[in-house]
Amino acid sequence: MVTAALSSFGFIEVKKLPYQNRRAIVAVDNFGNARRILNNFKSHNEIRVQHYNALKHSSVIRAFILGGLALSGTVMFMMMRSVIKRPARDENRGDMTRYDGC
Repeated sequence: MVTAALSSFGFIEVKKLPYQNRRAIVAVDNFGNARRILNNFKSHNEIRVQHYNALKHSSVIRAFILGGLALSGTVMFMMMRSVIKRPARDENRGDMTRYDGC
């Protein structure tokens, strides 16, 4: 259906994305054809067309970003936890002791 709808805009190549039944990447031969496709399908009911953005459309890149955020969040949590749990040092003895106020 996508190939038939876009065939009047010149040379196109359609590649369906794996594991995503309703998505495809469309390659065009020049920017003018891409702009005409975007303008003509702006208000189409069945087909939504937009510029490819790796951050939005690539599941691999999104997985790496989410993994990096989870890893950095875990490291920050562990650092904050170690700073908060650290007991006060006794200045005279130099070791870790608890100050009772006496």
